[in-house]
Amino acid sequence: MRKIFLTIIILFISGWSHFIHSQDAFSELKFTLTGNAVLGGNTVQKSWSPTGGFGFELTTPYYFGNFEIGARYTRYNELQFDDSGFNSTYIFAGWNYTHYVSGEKDLSIVPGIRFGSRYMIFDEQATYRDEYQFSRFESEFSYEVLFRIQYRINERLEFYSSAAINQTRFKIPYAEWMGTAGFTFIFNTSDGMENFLK
Repeated sequence: MRKIFLTIIILFISGWSHFIHSQDAFSELKFTLTGNAVLGGNTVQKSWSPTGGFGFELTTPYYFGNFEIGARYTRYNELQFDDSGFNSTYIFAGWNYTHYVSGEKDLSIVPGIRFGSRYMIFDEQATYRDEYQFSRFESEFSYEVLFRIQYRINERLEFYSSAAINQTRFKIPYAEWMGTAGFTFIFNTSDGMENFLK
């Protein structure tokens, strides 16, 4: 995990030279609809079976980089513990940096980091094996590091896919690799809206 964080920091610093040429803050808004799937993880995947999920993201340029907020939903069905399935919603805020890898600026790589809370609603409130105790409703601090490949189809539409490692400060070890793909709709902000956001 430390190596991943170090890699992200190096990428961010390497982009600092482009700061003066970065997009104006709040010059556009990007609304993204995503589909997601858990690609792997630790002991969580031994006790629960995650299904495909969905989410949304709202992103805007913010001086050096981009600011984003969003939410991601996933259902986890029980494997070991009866009636322990739960619905998970990760609500986050994050920051990422767009690094263009083509002269036309249609292809880019986007490293980033997110912080937020994972909200879980369990099917039942119970204790299993005197080891794991679940309340009906749980919420825990969660963060993730992500790496995205982004392709701009035209001035109003982008496609992207990403992989992220998520850590949640849960009562049991909880780490997972999340794969996401989606389409982004791009809107230019008016001068009035841009000034208001600034």
